[in-house]
Amino acid sequence: MSKSRSLPAGALVALLVLLSTALRSWAGLTVHTPWIAPDELIYGNLGQNLYSSGRLELIGQPAGFYGLVTPALAGLPLSIGDLERGYDALKVVHALVMSLAAVPVYLWARAFLSRGWALAAAALTLAVPGLVYSGLVMTEVAFYPVLLLAAWSLARTLERPTLARQALLLAAIVLAAATRLQAVVLVPALFTALGVKLLLERTLAPARRFWPSAAGVALLALLWSGWRLRHGGPLSNVLGAYRAAGEVHYTVGESLRYVAYQAEDVLVFSAVVPVCAFALLLGRALSGRESSEAVRAYLATTIGVGFWTVAEVGVFSSRHIGQLAERNLFGLAPLLFLGLCLWLQRGGPRPRLATAAVALGAWLVVLALPVERFTTMAALPESFSLVWLVRLVERHPGLDAELILTAAAAFLAAAFALVPRRLLLALPALLAAIFAVESVWTSRVVSAEA
Repeated sequence: MSKSRSLPAGALVALLVLLSTALRSWAGLTVHTPWIAPDELIYGNLGQNLYSSGRLELIGQPAGFYGLVTPALAGLPLSIGDLERGYDALKVVHALVMSLAAVPVYLWARAFLSRGWALAAAALTLAVPGLVYSGLVMTEVAFYPVLLLAAWSLARTLERPTLARQALLLAAIVLAAATRLQAVVLVPALFTALGVKLLLERTLAPARRFWPSAAGVALLALLWSGWRLRHGGPLSNVLGAYRAAGEVHYTVGESLRYVAYQAEDVLVFSAVVPVCAFALLLGRALSGRESSEAVRAYLATTIGVGFWTVAEVGVFSSRHIGQLAERNLFGLAPLLFLGLCLWLQRGGPRPRLATAAVALGAWLVVLALPVERFTTMAALPESFSLVWLVRLVERHPGLDAELILTAAAAFLAAAFALVPRRLLLALPALLAAIFAVESVWTSRVVSAEA
């Protein structure tokens, strides 16, 4: 692509980032105090101590490892001059950081999408209500773009596993883990994605080219474990401040139940249609009809990262959250937006039986979600895409939350399956409108609650 052709697209991506930063900053500045306790207070205090003493401490005492990136990001604005002004400046920084998620999504999309559809995927990435976290002092802020950067790096490595790309992938995994330890799932995701890509290509030959990644992962694991256990302690000490997650007993039944809940929530916060589009793309690839290696790498990456993220969050939430943990999952939405845009770029092919099965299956999955259990005030900090439903039922107690959500899911599934082909191009605009309404509603609720 010539420089003259690439500049307009780059300028549009920058415009998207700046517009998102402005809107999210405006919303974040209406949040006058920390809301999610003790998380926000912990990260703020860690950041202040990091810049004042050079150590990650809580109230002057040694703290477990909560991550490095978030304290480093939050500490500088909170440590310079007036605390109130620093708190406001931090929200602007957070809005910019979260909005930068559009960059890896756009760059990844250009491997198999036109500039227009790549921009559409980037725009949807910035529309999701999860960006309301930019007004809070939380790891979600930095983890959103970092996770997408790591996923893009994984896809590039699967497509062409050079030593340089494998090294960059390992660096991205380290950065993600330093942002939030949840990112350890990127390790099994890497090997799962490799397995899926080999399955799609019907060959095992490329597997041997990934030995540097395997060796690098093993070395990183040894270095991390040795550093965490240097002064002795239980094996769970490698989890840092989250060591409690490794010291409790998880039951198979309850873990599987919550994994299913989180998987169902993926359809909810992505608005159903992208999951349906991804399923059709995957079906085509499994049948051996996908000729693009970049698309096969994308599909494999989405399966690997999506499966392990949902599994990890589901098991963890079964004992530690007891709610839908959307704030640990919404980073998966842009991966699905890429699939939606690819499907639309190809004309939105809808084989009758496959489309009917996918649309009906998506609706049944949402129907299985025990909506009333998760539409409570206690669930608000965890699931921003359901804030509108929580507030609606709170204001009108006679309404049935489950009926409303399943009706919305039925509408979206029907739109995917039945909208005339000439109107399919309106689907991204419909999703953007849904996400915009959810974002506005969520921002107002967070501001009021804080």
